[in-house]
Amino acid sequence: MKHADNPKLQHAHKQQEVVLFGLPLKIFAFAALCGGFLLLLALVHLGWLLGLLIGGLCCVAIFSPLRWAHKHDLRAWELWLHAYFGKFTKETLL
Repeated sequence: MKHADNPKLQHAHKQQEVVLFGLPLKIFAFAALCGGFLLLLALVHLGWLLGLLIGGLCCVAIFSPLRWAHKHDLRAWELWLHAYFGKFTKETLL
């Protein structure tokens, strides 16, 4: 889907961000921190073989939905934060 096909993708023209593995840098850093922590916990408590398997599955479970959500709009996380915390202003709606 191209950005011009969907006019609701308001931030599609502002996508001059650093992207790592299909995610904006801020989201990638947060996901890598969470995924790395879960991988480390799995390795410590389950051993190398099972820990790598379970930790890898946790990382996939973290990164896959984030990549799907940011596939067409890298700034989708900002819109979600505005919607979640109720900060609707004239600038965010236009």
